[in-house]
Amino acid sequence: MTWLKLLGRMAGVLTACAAVLFAALPASAQSTQPRVKVRFVSSLSSSTFPVSYAIENGIFAKRGIDVELIQLADFQAVYTALRTSAADIGSGGLASLINLRGNGVPVKVIWGTSLMLNDILVKSGSGIKDPKELRGKDIGVFGGASGTTANMAIAILADQFGFDPRKEARIRYGAPTLLANMLAQGEIAAFISNDPTTAVELATGRAVSIGELSELYAKQHNGYRPYAGALAVSDQFGRQHPEAVNAFLGGWNEAVNVLQGAPALWQPLLNKQMKIDDPKVADLLMKRFTPLWTSTWTKTNVDGEIEALKYMNKVAGKGFLERIADDAFALNFSPK
Repeated sequence: MTWLKLLGRMAGVLTACAAVLFAALPASAQSTQPRVKVRFVSSLSSSTFPVSYAIENGIFAKRGIDVELIQLADFQAVYTALRTSAADIGSGGLASLINLRGNGVPVKVIWGTSLMLNDILVKSGSGIKDPKELRGKDIGVFGGASGTTANMAIAILADQFGFDPRKEARIRYGAPTLLANMLAQGEIAAFISNDPTTAVELATGRAVSIGELSELYAKQHNGYRPYAGALAVSDQFGRQHPEAVNAFLGGWNEAVNVLQGAPALWQPLLNKQMKIDDPKVADLLMKRFTPLWTSTWTKTNVDGEIEALKYMNKVAGKGFLERIADDAFALNFSPK
């Protein structure tokens, strides 16, 4: 056997061995392409459970992105992070993200995270059955006067129930848990709530709902339910890493599908992240919240959101959202 033939055979054996060893490596080690790092910022909320689940279960990693979850105390801190380029993608109130763009912050809304779900809660046994009965009473609203919930509540009460709560009632702003305690002590007649506080109050029987803002809005707007939360990406990151943004949305959707189909996963997530260990509350929260996640984002959604924002401005008055920038929404990203 000539040296040339022997060397050829040895090269073939070495190549085959290398292929076997490479195949035995985990998928993450096989790729020579480094994963793109994505700094994701949010406030602690069940609306971003899909991100936590996707990180912990390798859903983002298999798409070639390394997502760093940065959880901040509140949404104002989230908006500051986006404003100062301390994050690549963030989750926050849709209207607030649109407002950032209108004020020159280079971010665009790319996806709706969850539909609005804000109940008008009254104390069990109070006898209040209809929102119109809240005229002249103290009404709690979580968040602040510039928030989406406050302005949708003002618009709905003025437009559908005949009174402006800013003039013909007394609005009390505060955190949902604080307002729940105020309701229990009789300091307010009702409050506009969000989850998990709503689920806790309903599951324990301390409160009942006399209406939900998005359902009331939908009845007069061709059934369209507006979003409460959204995902936004920085212009720079979107330009530099469009495929990473698509991968993030793909991971988001995959995690949403898993969580919607596996109720048993909710209790550990709620216990770990929100310290909720009551099975009754967890079950109700899961049933209320999972239908709010959607798997599509189209021009129909963008048009519907713009209409809802304009409705709030028209009825509740200027000051909520000064302007909607023409490029506030982006439709050039899609889940992959």
